Amino acid sequence: MKKFTLSFLILGILLIFCSSSMAKREFGALPAPTTLSCEKDDINEMICFDWDGVDGATKYSLDVEVEVDVNEDDVADMILKFSFGTGDRTDGLPSDESSLCVPLSAFVYDLDGDGNAEPVSGSATAKVKGLNPPGKINGRQNHAFFIGCTFMLP
Repeated sequence: MKKFTLSFLILGILLIFCSSSMAKREFGALPAPTTLSCEKDDINEMICFDWDGVDGATKYSLDVEVEVDVNEDDVADMILKFSFGTGDRTDGLPSDESSLCVPLSAFVYDLDGDGNAEPVSGSATAKVKGLNPPGKINGRQNHAFFIGCTFMLP
């Protein structure tokens, strides 16, 4: 009986270590896009992003970090992060389209804590990565980002 219990314990420990090492594998890893450009569209009040498509990507994630100078001393006091995706687009294009226009009105944050969101201004950096959900089938979605363009929010 002791041998059975000891064998069962050893088998359990092996299963724990094997499953944790298997969980670290990156299944379905997509390469990062190789370009990213951004252009301000003053007429439509948008920032339009465009990048090279990635084979196997069914949609894309676009992240923007904005350096905000709240107290106007020419030093960034905070970095705000905004995330957009082609799966949420409203322009009628498919989610695998490798471009996205984001209205300037999407870049808002409650800067002074009064409960009202104000437009954010400052230097911004954008990065994009391809996604191939659903995650259970294609693995984790921690694919590489391509950091490719900077622009100014008014």
